[in-house]
Amino acid sequence: MKTRKEVLDIVGDYLLQQSLNQKQEKKEFSHDDLLMKELLNEIRQLGYYVDDFWLQVQNIIDVRLIDVYKKYIHKFDKKSITDRIIAYLGCKEYKEATEYCIEMYRKEILQEEYDGVGGLKWRWGRTIYEICDGRYVDTYLELIQEKSEIEKQCRNFSEIILLLSKLKERRAIPIILSYLDIENNKYWLNGVVIEALGNYRDLEYVKYITPFLTDKDSYTRNKAKAAIKKIENANKGK
Repeated sequence: MKTRKEVLDIVGDYLLQQSLNQKQEKKEFSHDDLLMKELLNEIRQLGYYVDDFWLQVQNIIDVRLIDVYKKYIHKFDKKSITDRIIAYLGCKEYKEATEYCIEMYRKEILQEEYDGVGGLKWRWGRTIYEICDGRYVDTYLELIQEKSEIEKQCRNFSEIILLLSKLKERRAIPIILSYLDIENNKYWLNGVVIEALGNYRDLEYVKYITPFLTDKDSYTRNKAKAAIKKIENANKGK
């Protein structure tokens, strides 16, 4: 016959195991989990049968999704989810979202990188680049002018520079050239400017790129080589 202590130990072990089982069976959903369920449900209501936001939704292009994304874009706690939603707005078919993206770009504060993902201000800039809406060139020019030293350390306006060069906007060239910095060697910014100059495919800009062919940074050197090659190829036979 078991002692009282042995019985209590058995009962205690049994109750503990039951509690653990219940916790395993009862999945607890976080704030973001619940929001994601709502978001996916709204996408399903548009006729898309998806259950994976990361793999399936990225392939859907539907202007009706713009309002859905805008509804949820600032509700998630995890910035990586917010980053992905912003990225999903980045396609040329979503030009009606350009003004909204510019507004959000202006409002977004500078921030350090998080969770291996670039800052949200950079992401808004990248999305504007991907939409590639030529109606807002004057606004893009405003967005790249007179950056502070702190802003120059961030990548947030690099995509706007590249967009202006993609649109072949020549009014941007003096501003873009002002960011070439041989002395302080802000390698990523130099790389962006060099890439942008290459996009204009004009032999006139080779003289600005050439000094970086021997830059101490390999990223910058490679950008310079690629830009000069692009310009030379575009001018063959002229």
